[in-house]
Amino acid sequence: MDIEHFYDGNPRRRSSEEYSFGSDWTDSGSTRWELNWVQDTGEVYLMREAAEPLEMDPFGDTRVPDMPVDEVTVEIIGTLQGLDTVERALGGWSQAMGGTDSVAWVRERVARAQAGDLPTEGGSDPSPTSLDGADEDEAPDNGLEVEG
Repeated sequence: MDIEHFYDGNPRRRSSEEYSFGSDWTDSGSTRWELNWVQDTGEVYLMREAAEPLEMDPFGDTRVPDMPVDEVTVEIIGTLQGLDTVERALGGWSQAMGGTDSVAWVRERVARAQAGDLPTEGGSDPSPTSLDGADEDEAPDNGLEVEG
């Protein structure tokens, strides 16, 4: 599903705090993914942006163009309640993220945690990045400026 359908599918997702567990996860085809957890719903999800070519502006600077929201896809891989549970389930995530097909590692760890098989010791990972929830009345930032 695209990112807008994801947030529209459950109003609690828009207002919930989210935590990011890195944005350099890869699948077997080397596609890059970001891993996040939604506090209010417990959903662990992977988000993929289609690769965009670099553009050159008239001044010779390069930039990545803004991504249309329908090109940003989300896959919910499981539900885990509580940040401490997620951190235990993903213990070692910062090291695993750089591995080949690291998305398979994430899927396996979340599935094990949902089955009640949590690791007994956590890794020495950095704290996940806290992402503020999106305001329900706020339009998504797709790079377009609205004049008013």
